[in-house]
Amino acid sequence: MKNANGEGTIAYVKDRKSYRAAITDSTGKRIFKRFKTKEQAEEWLLTIRADMLRGEYVPASTMTVGAWVLEYIDTYKKNKVRPSTLARYYCTMRQLAPIAAVPLNDLTAMQIQKFYNSLTTSTSDKAKVHKLLSSAIKKAVVLGTMKNVMQAVEPIPEKRREVEIFELEDIAKLLEWVRTSRYYQRYYLFLKLAVYTGARLGELLALRTSRVYKNYIRIDLNAHAVNGKVYVNEPKTANGIRNITISPKLAQELIEYADGGKYVFHNRFGEVWNTNNVERAWRNILDYTELPRKHFHALRHTHATQLLANSVPILEVSKRLGHSKPSITLDLYGHSIPGYDNQIPAKVDNIFSL
Repeated sequence: MKNANGEGTIAYVKDRKSYRAAITDSTGKRIFKRFKTKEQAEEWLLTIRADMLRGEYVPASTMTVGAWVLEYIDTYKKNKVRPSTLARYYCTMRQLAPIAAVPLNDLTAMQIQKFYNSLTTSTSDKAKVHKLLSSAIKKAVVLGTMKNVMQAVEPIPEKRREVEIFELEDIAKLLEWVRTSRYYQRYYLFLKLAVYTGARLGELLALRTSRVYKNYIRIDLNAHAVNGKVYVNEPKTANGIRNITISPKLAQELIEYADGGKYVFHNRFGEVWNTNNVERAWRNILDYTELPRKHFHALRHTHATQLLANSVPILEVSKRLGHSKPSITLDLYGHSIPGYDNQIPAKVDNIFSL
């Protein structure tokens, strides 16, 4: 049976006892498919024609999910992200192994959802998998390689990490131990600066001596390590470039510690300290001082919450931390201000003492 021009054809093949449907796709390629019944063949042709009219038809492709995600990273991400971010993409991509061999055109929302349900990693890692896969599929849809199956997939909610903070007496204990330690004393000023500024680990490591001024430091670089190699780059966002006020005394200590080096904290070759070495030393210091193991970032969280607890305006705290807007600061630390709840009853009594 032959239909009107452009609508395809259906023919019964006796030796195979099946119906053969054929149509020329939007690329000019003739495509075929066999069916047990004529009705199935007609339905297939109708679907193909409808997709073509809506501009949603996707030509057949032999590329697999794994091959496309790798191609997507190499083509669209590799030259735009930091080496550490690129390494994280490749690491996340390995978790796609269960669906990596599925042809891109055959991938369904149900397969993706079942794959998500099978993941046993942390919620944060699951969210990274979803983010990478959905962005790769979105690009494939734009390129006309596949349909947008992600519309029917329920995303993995990213669980917010609890903000870790130190008590002030723990900070005092830590700094005093490091100050008097024979081996770890070299980290004293580094940790003190972290506590006093709330700057990130990489920002402190990349601090240049030329960016230390009388009463502030200029944060404009960030250091990070990938496979043992240290890279120094500009911050990810423009808000990361900022001035953080410090006392003239602390500024002088930094200049003296730098001893003419390009970076304030440098090794004997004049290069920045390796992030991995500093994090290892940090864990050892916590163990020696018998303090709970918390991420180095806990010093930043402690700095922020203490400033807010002592009535420093949230706008100033946000600028100091390099956040793009105060709402981010409030969302992160609004519920973690130490001792703030204890002050409320007295404040309420003063306000409503009628």
